[in-house]
Amino acid sequence: MAKMDTDQKTQYELEQAKKKNEELEAYRSKNEMTKTAKKMADEAGVSLTDDDLSHIVTTEADSTKANLDWLKGLKDRISEQVKKDYLSGNAPKASGESLSGKKNNYGAQLAKKTAKPVKNPYFNNQAKK
Repeated sequence: MAKMDTDQKTQYELEQAKKKNEELEAYRSKNEMTKTAKKMADEAGVSLTDDDLSHIVTTEADSTKANLDWLKGLKDRISEQVKKDYLSGNAPKASGESLSGKKNNYGAQLAKKTAKPVKNPYFNNQAKK
């Protein structure tokens, strides 16, 4: 900048100011689009975090809307599959195993796993010495 004349310095500063203004405008636009996307997702029953929104929101409204529509479709497909699984009678389990074909019911299996053996002196068949 020391070798620049006054017109060159003014031109450089003007370009820097324009660049800064464009960056701020893009930031403001993305924030507004993020708020709108959050509202649309909430209305659709999709709970999104700020991190989720950062993956969905773009600088263009059309692509952001397309991303939200895709996400709503995915949520609906997953919900429908889970509903179908629960209504089939073989709901998914945390361990991934189904209860069908087991000899005992789930409550009995759980009781066997968690029950502690208790010694009862009234049912002791051995004679005391």
